[in-house]
Amino acid sequence: TGDVTGNVTGNTSGSSATFTGALAGDVTGTQAATVLAPAVLFAKTLQAGYTSLAGPIAIGDTLEVAIEKLDGNIKGNVLAINNNATNINTNTNNIAAIGLVNATQTANIATNTAGIATNLGNIATNTTNISTNTTNIGTNTTNIGTNTTDIATNAADITTAQTAADDAQTAIDNLSAVATIDAEGLTTFAATDKAVIILEDSAAVTEVIATITGGTAGQSLTIVAGALSTGTIDLTDSATCTADALRLDGTATAVLADGDLIELIYVGGCWNEVSRSQNSI
Repeated sequence: TGDVTGNVTGNTSGSSATFTGALAGDVTGTQAATVLAPAVLFAKTLQAGYTSLAGPIAIGDTLEVAIEKLDGNIKGNVLAINNNATNINTNTNNIAAIGLVNATQTANIATNTAGIATNLGNIATNTTNISTNTTNIGTNTTNIGTNTTDIATNAADITTAQTAADDAQTAIDNLSAVATIDAEGLTTFAATDKAVIILEDSAAVTEVIATITGGTAGQSLTIVAGALSTGTIDLTDSATCTADALRLDGTATAVLADGDLIELIYVGGCWNEVSRSQNSI
């Protein structure tokens, strides 16, 4: 993982989990499948302060430090080769100057030649290491792309789960709330997301309710007659389960005086009586 830099163009409306369109720049692809191509990484320039270093490449080195060590080792090997070549030239000149072949100098030449061969071998090894490191860079780039995709997926999952939790909490809050409605002059009222409704009426008249709107399948609703004057709340029984109608126990109208209550459940598109309490008696 790490920082991803570059330009983002296209349609970027919405949240980070829901934007649409293709990305352009260093990071390409869509929201669901972002890509950081190896070519982008290989094209990045070295930072200011780059310098050659000596020593073996170790686990934990940054990519720049590893390259600096490779560069330093190669330069060191080239310098050793140049020094050996200088020594050979010097020895050859000395041999020519005294007009004889000195056994010790011949041995030194052989030793230097062996050193040159060793250094050439080291150069080959370093070249192999560079190739291996290049492959590792490609693998790490692929892993970065995979991790970026996983992060986006997890963010979307978290957003979805949070939305579902918020919706569930809202439903719980609504169903646990008690609503008070002034029933004066009403023939219907809405019970959307309500569990308990208190019907009040200061007029000394009978209010007749024939339907209750806003019900959902399985919703339970308790209606309480409260703060009534001398009038009543009459709930009209329906012979059939028509839209939002009241199917009460028996066929008679339910007459609710102050303090009475009735419990209904919404099934099949209408309200069905579960129980009734005549507390005003």
